[in-house]
Amino acid sequence: MPKQENDVVYYLHKAFYIDYWNFTGRSRGREFWSVILLQVLILGVSLLLHYSYFSFKGEFYISFIFYLLVFIYFILTGVPTVTVHVRRLHDVGKSGWWHPIGISFILNIAMGIIGIPIALIYGLIVLLFFNGNPSFDTTVIDTLTEICTYAVAITWSFIILRGISFLFLNSETGANKWGENPKENPDLKEIESIGGDSICRR
Repeated sequence: MPKQENDVVYYLHKAFYIDYWNFTGRSRGREFWSVILLQVLILGVSLLLHYSYFSFKGEFYISFIFYLLVFIYFILTGVPTVTVHVRRLHDVGKSGWWHPIGISFILNIAMGIIGIPIALIYGLIVLLFFNGNPSFDTTVIDTLTEICTYAVAITWSFIILRGISFLFLNSETGANKWGENPKENPDLKEIESIGGDSICRR
């Protein structure tokens, strides 16, 4: 395990092993961006191999193994990628629900609370008063549904962009309700000092 706080390998070890399932606490920007950089590099290499070799001249078994390994990798690293995102949001004083998965969950619940009763009421009116075959023009209802869909999509996109902007903020000074500031964590300073001592001894 790397000993230096500023070592990318240390942050990757922390994110993918030590804090694999940790949705609490805080992670500084260097840890978060180390994970994102690795994921982007792996994705980029995978796409490059896909389009340059496996998509048109790779043998079936080799291609199958390649895609299987890529799939397994992203399945295994999906959880820590989400958890480090959540902890990074905590680090700047924001709720982990600003993560896209959390935003989608909340919006889906809201849409269900609003949309399901409307659909049920509409269905009951059609059944009770029109015997299941509405004689009125449903164009207005279809248009309203389309407008609502666009409104939800625009709202979701705006909130996602807002959540992404939080990731570029500096760590919240001092402790917050999710824990101590990782930049001021004495454990990390101790690790850094140990790493510095080991380098000096070399």
